[in-house]
Amino acid sequence: MAAGRRRSLGRELAGFAIPKVGQKYPRSSVPAQLVAAAVQDEHPERLVAMEDQLFGAMFRELRDISDPAELRAAARAAGVPEELVDRALADPALRDRVFAEHQGALDAGVNGIPALVVHGYAPVTGAVPLEVLRRAFAEVVDSREART
Repeated sequence: MAAGRRRSLGRELAGFAIPKVGQKYPRSSVPAQLVAAAVQDEHPERLVAMEDQLFGAMFRELRDISDPAELRAAARAAGVPEELVDRALADPALRDRVFAEHQGALDAGVNGIPALVVHGYAPVTGAVPLEVLRRAFAEVVDSREART
C-alpha cells in the first residue's frame, strides 16, 4: 500500500481500531442486540447512551460485546441498571422479537449495517460515503416536493 494511501486510511479510521488476527472479538452481536432492545423497552431515554457504549466497546476498544461482563460494563457506563443485561439475555420472548425484527429487515432488503430505510425506496446499506447518503436524502425530498 502506498504511503499516501496509508495516511489517508489512517485519517478515515481515526477513532476506530482494527482487530489483529487471533484477537478475541465478538462472536455474535445478538447479546448486544438483546440488551439494546431491552433498554429501548425499559429505559428509552438511555438508548442513545447504550448504543454509544456498545459501538465504542466494539469498534474503538475491540471489546467482546458478546460477553455478558462487557455488556454489564456498557450498561453501567450508559446509566442502565446492570441487572437488565441478565434479564435480557435470559428472555426467550425478547430473543424471538429481536430475531423477528431481524428477519423483517432482511425481508425489506436490508442486508448490511448501517442501513438507511425510506418507505418506497430500496435501502441504502453498508458504510457508504456521506455524499451517497446526501444524494439519497435529496432524491427523497425532491420527489416528495414534486408530489405536493
